[in-house]
Amino acid sequence: MKAKAIAVVLGALCLAGLWVATGRNRPMVEPRISGPVRAKDLVAPIARVRLAVCHLRPARVSGAQTARAAAVGKFAISENEEAVDRAPVLRATELPRSAFPPAKDFVAHGLTEEEKAAMAGFERLTLLDFSFGAADLSAQRNAALVAVETARATGGVLWDGDTLEALTADRFEALRLADWEEGFPPVTTHIAIYALQGTDGDNRTVTMGLEKFGLPELVIERPSRSSVKALERLLKLAFQLLVERGIATDGVLVLDLDAVKHPGLRAFIAEAALPGAQRKVELGLVWRRPEYGATRMAELTFPGGGAPTAAQHEALTRLFGSPDRVEQIRHDATVNAASEAAKQTLRSRIKGIFSRGLAVGEVVLVKAPFATSSGTREWMWLEVSSWKGPTITGVLDNEPGDVPELKAGAVVTVKEDEVFDFLHLLPDGGKEGNETGALMRQQLAH
Repeated sequence: MKAKAIAVVLGALCLAGLWVATGRNRPMVEPRISGPVRAKDLVAPIARVRLAVCHLRPARVSGAQTARAAAVGKFAISENEEAVDRAPVLRATELPRSAFPPAKDFVAHGLTEEEKAAMAGFERLTLLDFSFGAADLSAQRNAALVAVETARATGGVLWDGDTLEALTADRFEALRLADWEEGFPPVTTHIAIYALQGTDGDNRTVTMGLEKFGLPELVIERPSRSSVKALERLLKLAFQLLVERGIATDGVLVLDLDAVKHPGLRAFIAEAALPGAQRKVELGLVWRRPEYGATRMAELTFPGGGAPTAAQHEALTRLFGSPDRVEQIRHDATVNAASEAAKQTLRSRIKGIFSRGLAVGEVVLVKAPFATSSGTREWMWLEVSSWKGPTITGVLDNEPGDVPELKAGAVVTVKEDEVFDFLHLLPDGGKEGNETGALMRQQLAH
């Protein structure tokens, strides 16, 4: 069961509940790639949605009987686990909590503190097990309608074991039933994205919940921490297009900002695009060994050689554009004094924070000089990935203006003494550092 498979490694929740971070003690498993995803194999014939109505207090009415009544005209009722054809089927069963236990850590939507605590100790639940043809989005919507009606009638809380979410009936209705447009849901409200980190420091992002649409869960390997939000938006575009259109060419997923059929999500994703963005990019889609409780899993691969982060940056730049621009600025005494203060803080405190290990969602960047083709220096940010003695290694976070041998996402090495400033990004959205940047912006304004 997916909830059991992931619960043992769940840690802090961040980024508005969409990104879930694991602890650092789970070893990473090397990916097992097994070939391109063929268009005809992308969508499974049957999709399955399993939701539990958790009775935190004795149910007012029978959950199973309520669900069966709500399903009339929408689903056939079955009492067995036999394979089903494409006709929508519901199995509604009243069970002890141990038969479908919620994870210890979860994202709560609308629950009171008392209800959150009760999720650990209630006794009974009603399991709603829906099966239907994966292409039948109306059945997906009907499953949500039955779940909401059952939760309201019984006074229960809905548990989604695929996404590790506990929801009141009202919040479930708002997320899973509202905002359907052109016959499609905004898929992002039906799934979750997990940020996982291994003991070797490598990161990956994994979707949970796409199998409810008959699709494989998606993985991006080794995303840079500073690109998390941009890659999250890329993923939202990817799974919306997969639900709406699938793929036309084996092993190729075309991401096109203007191809999304759902108007609201198309506008949301496209608002990140800057002037000059190509708004379209091709990624690879390859099968890999399923992990974390998934039945099927596919990896998004990025074109281009070199470091994975460089290929990701290139794809993000093509899709959304780049805000980077080179400014010619002379460092005056005030800026140089702020830089010296930043170096002291970097050595006395930030280095120790990095050495003890960053939390998921926490990022340290440093600004350092790079020689240009014209004989000057260009100052750019790099996301720190290693700090050994005086040597700092990281991923270049800017697109160079006049350093032709480098591009954003490249792995570079600088000396600690060369660093001009630092930026410390916190998991809660807070940040410190880059005081020199504030001073130089004032210079540009005048």
